[in-house]
Amino acid sequence: MINTSSIAFEAPQLLEVASRRGSRPIDLQIVNSAVDGDKLREIQLLEGFARKARKCLRVLGEGATGAEVKKVVTGLRNAALSIGAMRVVGALEILEMKGNTTDALASVAASVLEAELFILKIAR
Repeated sequence: MINTSSIAFEAPQLLEVASRRGSRPIDLQIVNSAVDGDKLREIQLLEGFARKARKCLRVLGEGATGAEVKKVVTGLRNAALSIGAMRVVGALEILEMKGNTTDALASVAASVLEAELFILKIAR
């Protein structure tokens, strides 16, 4: 017989896979090379990613399926790659493999939140 009481409290494995990618939520070398060291453009790029990520999460959270998920995932992946947010990219790969499931969406949301918190620290 399976002990279901311990299963309910275990963290999703998807989140563990996504969190292993990269040491920081955002690769500042990629950001710096994209903006040629301009601090104002750096903040604009990072804040633009955060806005796009929130919009994409809202669409995914509303139960998007099929082509809409692919469009949202592609847009968010491109934004994440532009700032070196490899954990977000990893979580999006899981979402593509598993579909728009609760666990996959939670992994994406957690990685986006981590990136946003990192952006807030930088923007201070």
